[in-house]
Amino acid sequence: MKEIYLVVTHAVSDCEDCGVGTQVFSTYEDAHRAFGNYVSGEMAYIAEEEDWIVEQSDDSFCAYKDGRYSESHTFGEIRKVVVE
Repeated sequence: MKEIYLVVTHAVSDCEDCGVGTQVFSTYEDAHRAFGNYVSGEMAYIAEEEDWIVEQSDDSFCAYKDGRYSESHTFGEIRKVVVE
């Protein structure tokens, strides 16, 4: 069995679904690097916004307007998948 790593992202901006993105990597290190780039870009994007809540761990990131998640949010995570 082989392990692969997915970086899955989703965003909504002013009630407009910006879509789901998925990138596939053969190593955790490559996935973590791409995930870090995603988080950096999203943090730069929301830096000038007010009232955003940020929840983050090593493999997960979520930011959203306080009380308005369904209207504006960004989410990303690393998922490990076992390929048989």
